[in-house]
Amino acid sequence: MKKTQKNILGISGLFLVAATTVFAASLPGVDALAATSNSMTDTITVRVVGNTPNVDVTGVDSGEESFSPEQNFNINYENIETLSAVFKYTDDDGNLHEVTLLNESVDYNAGSAQLTIDLGNGTFIYGGNTYPLPADGFGDYTLVVNGVGYDGAFDEQTINFSYVPIKSEIVTDGDTGEQSVEIEYSPIDPGVDDDNGVASIVVNVYDENGNLVTPMSPIRVTPPTNKIDLPFAEYDLPSGTYTVEVIALNRNDEELYKKYFKVVYRKIPVPSTGVPDTGGIMGDLNISRTDYIITGLVVFGLVGTTGAILISRHDKKSSKRR
Repeated sequence: MKKTQKNILGISGLFLVAATTVFAASLPGVDALAATSNSMTDTITVRVVGNTPNVDVTGVDSGEESFSPEQNFNINYENIETLSAVFKYTDDDGNLHEVTLLNESVDYNAGSAQLTIDLGNGTFIYGGNTYPLPADGFGDYTLVVNGVGYDGAFDEQTINFSYVPIKSEIVTDGDTGEQSVEIEYSPIDPGVDDDNGVASIVVNVYDENGNLVTPMSPIRVTPPTNKIDLPFAEYDLPSGTYTVEVIALNRNDEELYKKYFKVVYRKIPVPSTGVPDTGGIMGDLNISRTDYIITGLVVFGLVGTTGAILISRHDKKSSKRR
């Protein structure tokens, strides 16, 4: 009986060893594990998001005045989740309006966007599509671009720009001191039915009390004139502060956009009286009375000092002879 049990245990041991061998053979080798591990590592994507949002708008400088109704903005951004652009303007009644042109998620991907605002026909273009814009014509406008990033941090840039019919500047002649208005504009095209073109320019001058200076004003010119002299000397106007008003008119004598006001200071040049004629030979040398006195004192001092030295020496010689 004991011998039979030993045989059964021996046979069972053999089966166990065989089963363990088969299981070990079925396990993947070291190379296979390494290959599987590398495959998993290759599929992992590591993404680093900065915590400093950045939005940069180029193409139009803030404060710029342009004759062109079309303005092109380039928007570069990084480290932001959402990008938005708001257009602001004030209507003829003084009411402020804000219009959202875009508001979209960029999911922290760095990139750029192009935005075109056309004030000639009241539209804007973004992403290749054209949308209506409830504003057109001459005026002052604002574009605010905003980018919001991680934990509410944001970056914002504001661009103020104007669509104008005319630009003006006061210049002063360096030789005569006389002043003039230099103007820049796009003259009206006679062949085009356009009431936004400049058909004439009117200049008015006001004194310090706000009174219109007549008959000097108004001064009216038509294209292609680009310089208007201010005839202060011709009308013998006194020195002082004057305000110059420049108005652009269309073919119907209607004001285009707003009036320009420039402040100038009129200064009458004082004629040079030259050097006064003192007369005589010395007068040609331009020597003043003070110069004569100073020169006399110097000469007197030198003569006195020399005389004292000579007397002192003479006294010493006389003492030796005695």
